[in-house]
Amino acid sequence: MGHRVFEDYQEAEDQYGADIASLGNNSSGTWAGNDFDYEEILYGEEGKLTEHTLSAIGGNERTQFYFGGQYMDEGGIIVNTGYKKMSGRINVSHRFSEKAKLSIATNLIRSEADRGVTGNDNTNMTYGFSIGFTPSFIDITDSDGDGVFPDNPTNPSNPLETAEYFVNNELTHRALGSLTFDYNLFKQANQSLSFLGVGGADFYNQENEVFIPPFLQIEESNDEPGQAVMTTTDNLNTNLSLNLVHKLKMSGMNFNTTAGLQYETYDWNSVFVHATGMIPTQTNVDKASSQSVYHDRSKRQDRGRFFQEEITVGDNIYLAFGLRGDVSSTMGNTEEYQWYPKLAASYQFGEFAGIFDNLKLRFANGETGNMPQPRAKFTTLSSSNIGGINGLIPASTRGNSGIKPERTAETEFGADFSVMGGLATVEATMYTQNITDLILLVDLPASSGSLYGWENGGEMETKGTELTLGLNPTQLVSLGGLDWNFRMNYYTSESKVTKLTVDPYNFGGFATFLGTYRIEEGWSPTAIVGSETN
Repeated sequence: MGHRVFEDYQEAEDQYGADIASLGNNSSGTWAGNDFDYEEILYGEEGKLTEHTLSAIGGNERTQFYFGGQYMDEGGIIVNTGYKKMSGRINVSHRFSEKAKLSIATNLIRSEADRGVTGNDNTNMTYGFSIGFTPSFIDITDSDGDGVFPDNPTNPSNPLETAEYFVNNELTHRALGSLTFDYNLFKQANQSLSFLGVGGADFYNQENEVFIPPFLQIEESNDEPGQAVMTTTDNLNTNLSLNLVHKLKMSGMNFNTTAGLQYETYDWNSVFVHATGMIPTQTNVDKASSQSVYHDRSKRQDRGRFFQEEITVGDNIYLAFGLRGDVSSTMGNTEEYQWYPKLAASYQFGEFAGIFDNLKLRFANGETGNMPQPRAKFTTLSSSNIGGINGLIPASTRGNSGIKPERTAETEFGADFSVMGGLATVEATMYTQNITDLILLVDLPASSGSLYGWENGGEMETKGTELTLGLNPTQLVSLGGLDWNFRMNYYTSESKVTKLTVDPYNFGGFATFLGTYRIEEGWSPTAIVGSETN
């Protein structure tokens, strides 16, 4: 981006005033002519990228395997930043007989990231904000090389000091595994029935460490200088799917029937410790004058049942219909299934009317659901100390024991065709979505004892179009074996809240004078409102 060079004292005074401009003078009181390119100093590290991969594949007609490993090291362009990853993968499949086959896939990953402190903030601590308020004629470098940086006179932090000592480390261990069992129950000339079982798990442990030494300029003015943050998160997701698949061929028609059960779990456990008033040279969170501890747990179990039938007639007609039922521990009623039907059809005309090389018309209608958050069902409790006795009181958000999932019903029409020998292809779709039982976090009157509450409080409609145009100029002009394909996508989407059973409310942002979202009947759900100023 470059930086501004100040040629003399007067230029600096015109920009910053006499007090700041005088900092650019030398000991004799004359203009020193300093020019520090802090962008180059801060972002001038050599970001070397290294990656090594190793893999092996082999097997025979009954057993196949794949082994793979990777090491990656991405050096950052800011001191003490970078990313490292090591991973290994093992896939093995074995056919016990003509009927039975078992496949196992595993993946282990270890990654470590040092991100520094970048991005947006309101304290001018991040590197980019800080150097933006630091004139190039002021020296904030470690000029003696002893690791001691001067205070930045124009900013609450010295970005060079922050980059040198600020710690923002993230260490992640992740393990993924899946097991697939395929068993052919019977097979005849025109039909077959098979069982397919798929189970999987995804576990990760993430540790985050943030350490801000008490001697940093940004900390010196705090009542308890020095901060340490330790966060440990464990997350385990599991899934199990049991399916029966029946295939039948008869009289130019193909039937593909699938029915099954699904089971999924989600388990999140996170502990966050924030310590302030750190003892110099100490980084442990217990070596501080005060600590705050936060513990967040979230569990969820989902169960599903489904049935689907697909029918093809020749090469022209395709029909599909199905029904799915879901129930979740996050719903108010954990025993009542929510059922979602679907229907789809298409007709392939082939060459049509002497214009189209190929023409297909399609239609689809279906419903799906969006489950509530685990915390929406319950009123959480906060700890409180009264007279030295610890206890629990209701938090600011009230749960809803009767919460239901959002339900989305969508209808779409479309046409796909190609013309002029494949020169141009077009895919066009029009759709309408109607969403009912919107899950909203709404404002509550003060007399309710809570500030917010979860409600199924409205309906929303979305209409849109999607258009894809593909061109292949090489269908007209030969380019020596070169095949050139060009694709352009265009879409529109317009949403409106059609019904709201709660009072209109604002959410998001800091205040209306900075802009905030507004949920109100007849408005777009992404509408932003602000306050008028004189």
